Amino acid sequence: MIDIHDAELDARITEQELCEHKNPNYQPTEYHETDVGIGILTNISIHESYTCDDCGTELDIPEPDWDLMREGK
Repeated sequence: MIDIHDAELDARITEQELCEHKNPNYQPTEYHETDVGIGILTNISIHESYTCDDCGTELDIPEPDWDLMREGK
């Protein structure tokens, strides 16, 4: 038997679905180095991410435009 309440919740459009992601934010990977006595230990403290500032959706990280990079732009 179908639950009407669940079907109604599934049919609602969320804020993330309405957002056009016009304010994306790129967070590069940040590293944290620790001197452990016998050398430097490097750990990732913040992972690379690409999110929309408006709705919080995590977006796919776009591939670099190699043509623009070759031109120096």
